[in-house]
Amino acid sequence: QRTGVAKLVILDIGCGMGKALQDIKELDPNIETHGITMEPEPAMFNADYFHYIVAERMPLSFRGKFHLIISNMAFRYFLFQNIALLNVVKALAGGGYADLHFSYESSHGTPSSEEYFLKIVPGVRSSYEAMKILMRKTMVELEGLQEAGKLKIIPSSNFYEQNMQGGIKIEKLS
Repeated sequence: QRTGVAKLVILDIGCGMGKALQDIKELDPNIETHGITMEPEPAMFNADYFHYIVAERMPLSFRGKFHLIISNMAFRYFLFQNIALLNVVKALAGGGYADLHFSYESSHGTPSSEEYFLKIVPGVRSSYEAMKILMRKTMVELEGLQEAGKLKIIPSSNFYEQNMQGGIKIEKLS
């Protein structure tokens, strides 16, 4: 009701086999559901669309498309969480809302990705330290959008103390 749109479009990042999307469809079958997953098993639950992609490489067709984006801890598996977070903001429709939960303690890397992070963030000893710095820069960018009246950001109470880990809610105002 608040959005004024006839049909809500929802994205679950890291939807796995689609259980949450099916639950959403059961609440309201008119909601259009999308899921991003790298789950090796075929989708077992009902959803409208499954996208077998990484959140760091969302297609241009996602821009401004989603009224709600959710992700429950999938960010911990992304190599470039800072890019995935910026893609969430780009994918939100005006008035859209994101509810994300993530950490990067379990970042999966390769020797070449580790070398890449050490190169792009001089002085760090690991991709973990690099991601803390890159996420801090991304949050500064998002805070600038908030100051410009484009976003409203609501981090969990200990988000900044936990090096930009935990929960964050984002509302796209324009």
